[in-house]
Amino acid sequence: MAAEVFGIRFLAEFQRLGGSTQSWPASAVKAIEEADRRRFVALLSKPSSPIASDLLVAAHTVEPETLARKALEHVHRSGSEWIALVGALAGMQGG
Repeated sequence: MAAEVFGIRFLAEFQRLGGSTQSWPASAVKAIEEADRRRFVALLSKPSSPIASDLLVAAHTVEPETLARKALEHVHRSGSEWIALVGALAGMQGG
């Protein structure tokens, strides 16, 4: 896998599985799209939430499609965690 496609593959799978980025800041979506694995891990380590922590552990080793499935599993387990996921991914901006 080319390093630069990690974020693009994550988003594609997230959306294919029914996840929506419609309410996310455009800058967060752009940051994810441009992220290789190393950058994705670095960006995900910025927010402080249980969902971000769980995804951060997995992001070091799993394929982006698997990570997208894990993100949606968190969403489906608890509706309130959806807010945490959006917050975690929105925290990927900049830096």
